[in-house]
Amino acid sequence: MSRAEAARKAQSNILGDAVWEAPPGALAACPSLVEVATTEIGDVPGGVTVTVRAQDSGAVQEIQARSRLLARIAGGRQNGADPCPVVANRTQVLSQDLPDGVSLLVLPRQASDLDWLRAETRERLHELAAMHAEPTAGR
Repeated sequence: MSRAEAARKAQSNILGDAVWEAPPGALAACPSLVEVATTEIGDVPGGVTVTVRAQDSGAVQEIQARSRLLARIAGGRQNGADPCPVVANRTQVLSQDLPDGVSLLVLPRQASDLDWLRAETRERLHELAAMHAEPTAGR
């Protein structure tokens, strides 16, 4: 089995069939990209909270599954643009399920990255909102 096949199998074990409907790569783990999700952010001492919620029970399960995967892969250095408001690069992510979604505590690996983390989180949420606001051809 190739590394790519092993990675897909590992993601499938965590996310089930939902991973194949998600964007490729690390974005498959972004709970904010579940279509009906709402995302709120807040500052806490030493980090940021990202709360992702949905009304639909299937969407809640998807949000929670993606959050578990994101918590597992956080801390490394991802390449390229990443619109997920949950910053996984150079952070530790702790996920707590809620009845209607998930609350993620995002902590920088280095205290000196706290201001960067807060700014990056807000910028990504702003970009994500702008992406959803753009009209799409054929709508």
